[in-house]
Amino acid sequence: MSMNASEGYWRESLNSSLVECLYGSRSCIGGSIVSSGDSLCATGFDAAICGKCESIDKYMNYLTIECYECTNNALISIGFLVIPLLLIFPIVTMWLLHRKTTWIDKRLLK
Repeated sequence: MSMNASEGYWRESLNSSLVECLYGSRSCIGGSIVSSGDSLCATGFDAAICGKCESIDKYMNYLTIECYECTNNALISIGFLVIPLLLIFPIVTMWLLHRKTTWIDKRLLK
């Protein structure tokens, strides 16, 4: 027996029982007596109980229950490698110069 799917509920097929959505009304918009599956999901959501982002290029923010486009993580990764090197290089260079100067001073004082 089919029935309207209220907001916050989902069903796999017209003959399935209604189940509460994983993220409530944020991901399940509900629908008419002939609605089932992904048609009950809000824009951007799909799968069972509207529990994932519909696009593979998106990720779920579980605090806001929204799907966002993935950014180019390669640039971020490079930044995490380059910035520390830029900070460490001058420190190591100064330490090596100081060490060399100290060694030369000791040799001259003998």
